[in-house]
Amino acid sequence: MNYNFNDLKICYENIYQRDRKKVILAKEYLNSFLTEERITKYKKEAEEENKKNSFNFDFNILKVMSEKYYTEDFHSDIIKQLLKNKAFLNPFLSFIDVDYKQYKDCEVLRENCINSDEDRRGRIDILIKSKKRKRAVIIENKINWAGDTYRQLKKYYDYISEKFKVDRMVYLVPDSGKIPENQSIDGIPKKLIKIVVGYDGGVNDFYTQCVKKGIKNLKINSKKEWFVLAEHYLQILKEKGGSKMSSLEKDFYEDIKAKNENLEKTHLIADIYNDYNKGDFKMEVLEKDFYENLINNKGELDKVKLIAEMYNELGNIRAKNMRDIHGGSITPWGGNQWLVNCGGKIPYKVDVEFAPNSTNILISSKSKNEKSKEEDRKVIENLLKKNKLFGEVDGVYCTKSYQFPEEEKELYEYLDKLINVLSK
Repeated sequence: MNYNFNDLKICYENIYQRDRKKVILAKEYLNSFLTEERITKYKKEAEEENKKNSFNFDFNILKVMSEKYYTEDFHSDIIKQLLKNKAFLNPFLSFIDVDYKQYKDCEVLRENCINSDEDRRGRIDILIKSKKRKRAVIIENKINWAGDTYRQLKKYYDYISEKFKVDRMVYLVPDSGKIPENQSIDGIPKKLIKIVVGYDGGVNDFYTQCVKKGIKNLKINSKKEWFVLAEHYLQILKEKGGSKMSSLEKDFYEDIKAKNENLEKTHLIADIYNDYNKGDFKMEVLEKDFYENLINNKGELDKVKLIAEMYNELGNIRAKNMRDIHGGSITPWGGNQWLVNCGGKIPYKVDVEFAPNSTNILISSKSKNEKSKEEDRKVIENLLKKNKLFGEVDGVYCTKSYQFPEEEKELYEYLDKLINVLSK
């Protein structure tokens, strides 16, 4: 239910109205959820995030230097520069489970050319190779979401493995949802493929395991320049992918999901804060003690703000939870939209749009041709009907909707079955 100040005005002008209890219950929820332990945890997470962004630069030097900072080539140039320094190379090799002692005399090369089977030129983004020990690491940079060309990684592997032992094929991605296409890696030993996320706010990404550790390994007199590079590059990496759910967001999501009424309580808190933040907080509407607590007690205002901001981001929190379980990605252009690509005979695409109290699933073909999309949609529709997963049709999409939080369990069960069916 949506609460606004007209509802609250009725509550407070007639204090015997039953609806007034909703405000009281919301205040009780605020204090019961945000315990000292959770507030401490939140502050710690905020401090750690602030440390990662300790420099608030007026501009990003990497963007200024190149209008094409968003391209794979630009990222590969930066990564090559990092890996040429043993301070960064050694932790990177350790991170991908490669013995860095085997690469003491290695070269780090950009755009290493190969000849494909069709005599068309192909280029390996970054190649780390030791001529002396005949070993190599191939890095394919997909930071900017580019797809794989036909048999791309297999061609690279075949070309390099003719003369070198390939220790690892690194697939560098912006988000955990970006994975190599089956046609690209078919025929490569699976144990050689390592998917590495550029930055996701966790502890096992390229930035944390290579760049951050590399900074610590540097000599004091050279740290400043590298630190500036690292901080500016982090800003760009952050634009490419999403961050993981914080522990407090997970607690919030689970708490809301557990009891339907908690969603109404947090919605009311968010409405109060959002209107206050816009300057629409009217004294005559609100009970005096609540107003004074909110304005004069910074701790109370911080708590209201935290709950309000998490409620405002509930769609995004739900999308991140889905991504952490099933992979896929949160599209930068779709807001709270989670996207996963499935294999199978048809290149399927599943978009899930999350709102604070509902979920809409869109199933379609990845084909760019409208006629092919329509043909594929009929195949998808029949497949869904056969497996009792069909909902409705909206244009070229097969759709299914669920309410949050009461149907969240059913949503996850449906998507488990759907992804399994589409991936076969």
